[in-house]
Amino acid sequence: MKAWRLAAPAFVVLAIVTGWPLARALYHSLYSFQLTTPDDRQFVFADNYIALATSPTWWKACALMLGLVTVSTLIQLVIGFGFANILRRALRLRFVVRLLILIPVAVMSFGSAFAWRDAMSSGYLHTWFGLGDFGDSAWGPLTTVVLAEVWRGTGIVTLILFAGLQRVPDQLLQSARADGATAWQRFWRIVLPALRPAVAIAVVYRIVDAFALFDPIYAIIDPGVTSELSVPSTLIFDASINRFEIGLAAAMAVFLAVLYALIAILFREALRLRRAL
Repeated sequence: MKAWRLAAPAFVVLAIVTGWPLARALYHSLYSFQLTTPDDRQFVFADNYIALATSPTWWKACALMLGLVTVSTLIQLVIGFGFANILRRALRLRFVVRLLILIPVAVMSFGSAFAWRDAMSSGYLHTWFGLGDFGDSAWGPLTTVVLAEVWRGTGIVTLILFAGLQRVPDQLLQSARADGATAWQRFWRIVLPALRPAVAIAVVYRIVDAFALFDPIYAIIDPGVTSELSVPSTLIFDASINRFEIGLAAAMAVFLAVLYALIAILFREALRLRRAL
């Protein structure tokens, strides 16, 4: 009971900060109106949601974003696990390494996006790997978005996995090695069961964070020129800022919030795994 009293203020603040904007978005999504004529609004109930559900452009944008997030998250998990192992062994330089891997998070998203875009189209990546016209093709911007996301988010994933690795005692790994267990067996039967909750947290965090990403995608893909590469965040920007269709943009935002909730529910069981150690 004492724990709930201590956590109550944080829950109240979180409910206000997240609940109020979501409630406003849900309210506006039931109307059809433009920002230029806010008083001329019509109650349309679920028409905005029906329009989204029947829109190939919206579903294509969601599928494209899901693909980008899946690829970038898998790469971040692989690289992050390697860095977490290094961080676990770097006893003397652990604090310095923690700071270094968090530098990409501190860099402005637009700055890193422009840097990776230029590197892919005319910079060192273009020169080193002889990409030719690849940077200007449809795959070039998508690859650049993945690289920028991997560079930006791997540090956070590394720290989360590093925290998960602390649940694995070195004595247990040494005992398994003495019993003749291979590196793969030690990873599969000892490390991974203890690491699964941390992996679930990292995946949920990165998916939600990447789905809400806007500025790097807008800077790299430039949906104003290549509308076929639009993602949900750029469609919301276009509907609200360019066309002033606030009701439709609010419906898109609510749809994404529901998608976030479904992702959290999907990984909830991974957070409730029985203790392996």
